[in-house]
Amino acid sequence: MSEYDDLFNKNYDLDEKFTNEPVSLDKTANDFFEQREKDKKNGILLALYILANILVSFIGGVYISAEYSYLKEAVNAVEEIIPLTYIVSEAANDTFDIHLSGEFKNNFDRTIPVFKVEVEFYDQDNIYVGLYTLSIDDFKPQDVYSIDESLNGVDFEPLKIEYSQVADIPSILYISLSLIQVIVASILFIVIDKLNFKKDWEDFKQNKSLRMTNIFSGFLMVYAALIAANLILTVLGQTGTSENEMLISSLFNDSPLQLFLLFLLLTVFRPIVEEVIFRKVLFGFIEPRTNYKVAIFISGIVFGIMHVITYGDFVQSIPYIFMGLVFGYIYWKSNKNIYVVIIVHFINNFISWLLYVLMIYGIANI
Repeated sequence: MSEYDDLFNKNYDLDEKFTNEPVSLDKTANDFFEQREKDKKNGILLALYILANILVSFIGGVYISAEYSYLKEAVNAVEEIIPLTYIVSEAANDTFDIHLSGEFKNNFDRTIPVFKVEVEFYDQDNIYVGLYTLSIDDFKPQDVYSIDESLNGVDFEPLKIEYSQVADIPSILYISLSLIQVIVASILFIVIDKLNFKKDWEDFKQNKSLRMTNIFSGFLMVYAALIAANLILTVLGQTGTSENEMLISSLFNDSPLQLFLLFLLLTVFRPIVEEVIFRKVLFGFIEPRTNYKVAIFISGIVFGIMHVITYGDFVQSIPYIFMGLVFGYIYWKSNKNIYVVIIVHFINNFISWLLYVLMIYGIANI
């Protein structure tokens, strides 16, 4: 018998050895792979958001180019019957009243959906201090747009104005394109990340009282943050509003359909898209690589800057940054439940939407 006979004759129960011995898993490795999967999914969400924006913008751009290619020619045909002038008078508490007047006639043979006169104000040092937009919808051929408007209680005295004429697409078309973008993005988010949406919803139901407390305290924090941000702007001498806000306000009119579409855009779908992108994706990428404080700070800064980057009025990003910081804190405090921060964002936007509606119908003067 060879010394190796036992080695070949012995009956080893290999299955038992592989199945019965405990397996020790490395938690760090598990966390690494779990985070990698989260990053992968969040990367897909971001890519889908960008793709949806590009696709809708492209289709919308093709349609606008085909349907409204005449606008550049149309605005050049608008005649200044009376050039725009302004009169400044002193008002109470070191403020000023500004009266604007002028007349413009549409000499083009087609209706201009939206005709705007954008007025830039400059102080005695030739420094830009504000923008005001005058506009009229459905500016028909041979119609005259008479401007006779006053701005009361302005905190600066303009020494010079410059203005330009702009022909634009119908505001309801702009709203519709923006709404399609956020609806498409929201649907893609929910489909791709449905397991996490479901998990957060189960958490919301199981901890309903706590999550409602998170929402209520979050709303109060947003309100306090906006007060603090406006105080800072006042100290900096910035009492006007951002151009982003002016654009939004210009979209409001007394059309029930347009107000409903704005409700869907501003209060329903935009909070979903922005919170998924800035909190779930951006916050979720930064936090595991640093900590929650850095994630709150960076996601809040990016959130604020993205609201003004198109216009370049970066000082006006302060209120948006403060809101972004609060949204980030609420998200972390609620155990990163996406529904909590979406609802707080919804409430904030709904109040703004409602105030605009009340002003349009003369119920409030704010």
